[in-house]
Amino acid sequence: MKIECTMTSAWAHYETLDKGLRRGRLSQLTSQLRKDRAANNHVTLAELLTAAVNEKSDGYRCALLLLLVVALENQESGSTRLPIWVDGEMCIRTRLTERIAAFMAGDLKWFSEGIESLMNDIERGNLKPLIGAETESCPFIIRAGWLHENRAFNQEVILAKKMGSMATRLTGVTTLDIDALALEFPLSQEQRQAVEKTLHRQLTLVTGGPGTGKTSIVVALIKALISEGVDLSRIVLAAPTGKAAFRMDQAIRNGLSQGRETLDGLSPAMTLHRLLGYHPRGGRFKHHPRNQLSASVVIIDEASMIDTHLMFRLIRALPESSKLILLGDNDQLPSVGSGQVYKDLINALPKATARLTKSFRMRDDDPDGRDILKFAAAICETKPNLDSVNQKNSVQEIRWAGAEHVSDNVPKDAMVAAWYERQFSFLERLPFMMTHSAVSDVDDPIHETYSQLLDEFERTQVLAVTREGPAGVNSLNRLFQSIHCERYHLNPKQTFQTGTPVIMRRNDYQHDLFNGDQGVVIGPRHGDINEHSVLFRGANGNRLLPLGSLLGDLELAYAVTVHQSQGSEYESVLICLPSVDVPMLTRDLVYTGVTRSRRSVITWGPVQSLQWACQRAAIRYSTLDALLRHSVDDADCAPDELTK
Repeated sequence: MKIECTMTSAWAHYETLDKGLRRGRLSQLTSQLRKDRAANNHVTLAELLTAAVNEKSDGYRCALLLLLVVALENQESGSTRLPIWVDGEMCIRTRLTERIAAFMAGDLKWFSEGIESLMNDIERGNLKPLIGAETESCPFIIRAGWLHENRAFNQEVILAKKMGSMATRLTGVTTLDIDALALEFPLSQEQRQAVEKTLHRQLTLVTGGPGTGKTSIVVALIKALISEGVDLSRIVLAAPTGKAAFRMDQAIRNGLSQGRETLDGLSPAMTLHRLLGYHPRGGRFKHHPRNQLSASVVIIDEASMIDTHLMFRLIRALPESSKLILLGDNDQLPSVGSGQVYKDLINALPKATARLTKSFRMRDDDPDGRDILKFAAAICETKPNLDSVNQKNSVQEIRWAGAEHVSDNVPKDAMVAAWYERQFSFLERLPFMMTHSAVSDVDDPIHETYSQLLDEFERTQVLAVTREGPAGVNSLNRLFQSIHCERYHLNPKQTFQTGTPVIMRRNDYQHDLFNGDQGVVIGPRHGDINEHSVLFRGANGNRLLPLGSLLGDLELAYAVTVHQSQGSEYESVLICLPSVDVPMLTRDLVYTGVTRSRRSVITWGPVQSLQWACQRAAIRYSTLDALLRHSVDDADCAPDELTK
């Protein structure tokens, strides 16, 4: 079989298809895929690549198109590789056949023959330069029965090599008196061991659930580093999101201020993108192997949120001698982007990992925190039995404390109304309907009032599993907005009314705002968009920005997805569960939602949904774990581990 290798010839084939000169099953499949939400973003690229293959068979071309679409979908959903052959069986056949059966009726023998022919060509290396072997420069490669996007695979290879090397490298700090340090910053035995590990190793992974004292470790570590003569200006604090960075900065500075250390010279915690100097217009990073960071120590919180590409960028920008400490919770959701870097690092590098298991919220004087942690533990153990959560069958029974499950016998409207009445009552006493001028920073005394308003909005959060559906973000936000507008006699047709919480959906570098940043709309009751502003909390104080300049980047935030809540912490959380089973309803997701709360977490929906979630783990296919084990020459790693 011959493959046309140039993009010119591929485009010619593509134009031919587009002009209708070659209609048939491929055209039908392409048309159907464009209507499929999961596939729509990938069809054009897959069609262009398929057009580069000079093969007449409809079955072959349809199989190739569908394989490429599935591979791109697979990466978008978080995996870095797609299983083709497992244990000698062609597992991809079933997946592709089931997928095409959803679009095309009748006898699919023609498609099965196309799959067989396609797989034979892949195995023999006949699909170069589209799909080739590991050592070849093709967009996709086949390695040990798995299909990889070449760039993602190479990033994993480089990550494994560099981080494997860092994990085995000791830094040799020996002069610190850990007992004296513990007198100033009280530490448990686990925490002491974690601090010692971070001091003696170039790479340390600290994992623990909520309340296990990860922040205390960082505070003690910074104190220890200062004692060892490390310049505060060369210690960098960072997190994947602006919200997580803000929380990290507050917690660490509060902890250090309780000791006898000066904070002069310690830069505020920042997002990883800001740390690396990301330029959105060109998609480039200021810091890279030829212009590395000047940091001696980099400490990153919420590391489970870092995807393969961002970790790759970070590691390449680190100087050879820099120390890296990654903090997170291994049981939380993996990153939104592809890979599960933090989980793979912890699984493959046990000697570089410090596990914290003792929670300081499990105290007799904090029964609510203890309830939540018991519920979270039951979820992790796949045992969401009803003994681990208090069941409620009416709004009147809700305690608004600890862990509770409200049956779906309570209508959604009633649950939302009860939540609004309880959690948004502060709007009766704090001004949010006022005439003002939007300015970059807000000065005292208004600053104090706005800070109180933001504090109240940040105290609670409704979380949803999906964006669509009766229990999804969009439906919940519409319902909350309807209640709010009726209560304060506002125009329900205006999406962003005064007093409504909002969230950024994308980065806005001009205004120094990032995806996931939350704020509240401020303005007069009957004002138009030009009279309304959005109040945000910033590193240097509160900020008011014109609503009109942000309209395309905002959405309502009475409810947000669990993914959007990562890196946040609240006093009270309501998790709305779907009434039907959906793939993203996983143990990791519910655990992440539950552990966002300190005092009260309510799950609302069918008990069956809770059970569905706890029986399903988020599955991602990656190669990093095996590559890391190989890199550090782990004796416990079986020879065939690399082919898993």
